[in-house]
Amino acid sequence: MDSTTKLRFTSDAGFINAGTNHNMSSEYITPLMGKSWFNLRSFAAGTRNCYTLRSLVPGLKYLIRTKFMYGNYDGLDIAPVFDLHVGVNYWTTVNISNANTPVIYEVIAVVPGESVQVCLVNTGSGTPFISSLNLRPLKKTLYPQV
Repeated sequence: MDSTTKLRFTSDAGFINAGTNHNMSSEYITPLMGKSWFNLRSFAAGTRNCYTLRSLVPGLKYLIRTKFMYGNYDGLDIAPVFDLHVGVNYWTTVNISNANTPVIYEVIAVVPGESVQVCLVNTGSGTPFISSLNLRPLKKTLYPQV
């Protein structure tokens, strides 16, 4: 349970079978920081690593939120740049400017089937990583233009 947001978090083990878990360097952890920031998963191997989110309602809109905080977890002090995709579609480029600044990206997606993939794509500018991945269903009446 995140003490700040009161949201319940679960391990990502059932959603991806690649990557390595790491703890953020303790010098970047603050008392007001939510626990969901404390660790992350990095993907040193492979060009494309995808989370598969299942048991979705086809045609429903979902808010997909990704969170990143480098926190010098690898001791290299080199903030990476990599791409995010929803399925095969390019979403955005994640550009981590420094070790202690959190970065959050959100997108509203209509899922065509019972699952959707959120993929981190290595573009050759550092090791992709993720601190948190959130998925929230939206009411059908919200964002009618989507």
